Amino acid sequence: MLENKAEGIYYILEKYLVSGWKKLVLRAKLKSDYYEIEFFVKVNGKYVQCYDLCDKYSLSYDELENDFHKLYKYCVDDCGAFDSFTMTLNSNRHFRFDYHYDEGEPDNKKWCELYLN
Repeated sequence: MLENKAEGIYYILEKYLVSGWKKLVLRAKLKSDYYEIEFFVKVNGKYVQCYDLCDKYSLSYDELENDFHKLYKYCVDDCGAFDSFTMTLNSNRHFRFDYHYDEGEPDNKKWCELYLN
């Protein structure tokens, strides 16, 4: 099941996986009436945040916002009792999901230390 979920996310975000990408890190906070999604792509040894990808590689902000909504609709039902998740996907298609409750979710600094190294 998680393999299908990773594949579905990949197909939504593949246009942001620019040449030379090595890793995708997606962070999603999903509620029934609210979502917050961001992702980072490791390119040439450095993580590039999704909005910076749009600037650097001339990708559309409108399309990015639309893809965030697609991700929300695709993922919200699968979170169940969890409030958020992080997915990592390497260019060799190795993936991992970490699910979090609100009280167990790492703060932003800790999250960056855990996933963006």
